[in-house]
Amino acid sequence: MIGRLLILFLEILLNKLEKGDFLAVVKMAQKGDVIIFLRNGIKLKGVVFKIRDNSALVNINKSIAANLGLETPFTVVNHKNYSVVKASEIL
Repeated sequence: MIGRLLILFLEILLNKLEKGDFLAVVKMAQKGDVIIFLRNGIKLKGVVFKIRDNSALVNINKSIAANLGLETPFTVVNHKNYSVVKASEIL
């Protein structure tokens, strides 16, 4: 009986995955993480200094911020729009 239920559950799960009923899993950054994101078509790296429900507050290089016309090196990035950099990729 348990085997049948497990097979049924897996079939339903597979069906939902094929239809795209599940949202993609996004690895949310933590304070201090380095992330990569696009801003004005330019790939940027920054350090997360605060996490909000839907976004991360990020500190980028001051000279890059100035070149982009930003008044401060702080910017907001939606959780869907960045990737967390692995520690081995930072150096």
